[in-house]
Parts: sequence; structure tokens; C-alpha cells
Amino acid sequence: MFSIILRNPIYYGGVFVKAYKDEPEIIVDGIHEPIVSKKLFDQVQVVLDAKKKKHHVTHSRINTKFPLKGFLLCPECNRPLTASVCKGRSEHYAYYHCISPCKGRYRIEEAETSFMSFLKSITLNKPVLELLQIIIKEQLQKQLLTSKLGPKHYEKVKLINDKLIKIQDLFIDGQMDKSEYTQAKKRYQDILDELELLEQAQNKQKDIFETYKKGLSKLQNFDKQYVDGDIHNKRLLTGLIFPNKFGFQNKKVQTSDINPLLLKISSINTGFQSKKKRDNPNFKDMSRLVNI
Repeated sequence: MFSIILRNPIYYGGVFVKAYKDEPEIIVDGIHEPIVSKKLFDQVQVVLDAKKKKHHVTHSRINTKFPLKGFLLCPECNRPLTASVCKGRSEHYAYYHCISPCKGRYRIEEAETSFMSFLKSITLNKPVLELLQIIIKEQLQKQLLTSKLGPKHYEKVKLINDKLIKIQDLFIDGQMDKSEYTQAKKRYQDILDELELLEQAQNKQKDIFETYKKGLSKLQNFDKQYVDGDIHNKRLLTGLIFPNKFGFQNKKVQTSDINPLLLKISSINTGFQSKKKRDNPNFKDMSRLVNI
């Protein structure tokens, strides 16, 4: 599901760690390079949460010929457009149109063509995707080499385990009362749990690249996802892209209210194409494009 992909903390550098013993599940800072800033990620979550709360028209009542009905705004009065089919002299014509006196309207075919063109513009281009994967993989490998848990970590784990054994022996031998033993055990166990959480986070890094690849692949082919989807998925995809309604200007989608993450993708594509025309973009150039 596209919305699940957009909620994955991995994109801003976070790593999800499952609940462990008495510790709740948490998100910790990973050692991988973020693809977007935490600020942008949080903006996307606000958009998704707001979209979830909004009331949707029942999809079963939506005519499959008009997937954009309710999303398009009138070019004249900015009101939501409805849709219908009009009979001409020799054939029928379908329109998204306004019911107010301004009579603003779009031919269905023109609206779909413009919308499909827009979907292609916010889809990660294949060269961009491949370069992003290379950059991410190299950064992960570099950071794993510099961020591995060293000998001191494991020495500390052994030291704490030895201390736990020691206080157990003292308690069994009667040299420590129950209250002292309970307090000491909790103190050492808390330290040990924190160290084990670090190891979990370290092990989690091994799966990060595959998670990135899977997530990035979902940001491809929006136009194909739209064409292949049923009316429910078409409208779901449109709603996730546009938290609010949208319009056309000069046969182009107005993007002021687009999902921030997808607007970022569009800027990456544009930046890549611009650099490609001048020269071959290198990894450093691409890193600048993605780290915003």
C-alpha cells in the first residue's frame, strides 16, 4: 500500500525496533543516510492523517468513467466539479463541469491526458531510481564500517553479565539482602537491555537496503498504477497525492497542494534531467538533490 510506504521512518533515517522484554517498541536513529529530512517526513504524516479523517464519497456510487470527480476544481469559480455525459448530434461527450453559472468545464479526455502527464512527472525516473539505489548502498556500506559496535561494547556486555552473576552469588550466600539484590539487579539489567537494543538496531541495518529498494520501487509508475487500478484505487491514489482538491492551468495540474514527498520527487526528476543535459550527474550531485 502506497500510504504505508509513505509512513516508513526509514526514509528520514529512523529504524523501528520491536518491543523487547519490558521495553516498548521504539524508533531509533539509524546509521544510514536519510533520503528526506525529518521535517518533510512529518509534513507528509500530517497530510496523510488529515486525509484519513476526511469523509469520502462511497466508491461504489462513483461512475467508473469519472475517477477525478470530486477532486477537480472549477477553473472559473474554484468550486468542485461534477461530471456527466452530454449527447451531441452524432455522439456522446463526457465532461467534468461546474453547476454554477460560470459553466467551467473540462473534456474527460483532456483532463485524463493532463493528469496522466502529471503522474509521470512525479514518478521516479528509472535512471534516478538506479542512482539513488547505488548512492544508498554505498552510504550504508560506508556507515556500517564506521558505526559497527566495537570491542568495548561487547566488553561492557560481559562486564555487566559478570556483575549480575556476582550479585546473585552474594544474595545466595546471604551477603546481600533481598532489597539490595533487587535494586542492583534492576540497575544492571536496565544497562544490559540498553546494550541489547543497540545490537538489535545494528542488526536491523542489514535489512535497510532491501527496505529502501522496495519502498523506492513503489514510487515508480504512478501512471501505470492509476491505469491498472479499479475506481477505488484510482481515487485512493489521487487522494494520497492531493490532500486537497486540484485544478488545471494551461492543461497542467496545479501542484500547490500536492503531497510534499511527491513534490520532492518531482524536483529530483527535474534536477536530474537538468544536470543530464549539461553533463553526466555524479553521486555527489545526486546526494545534494535527495538530501533536502
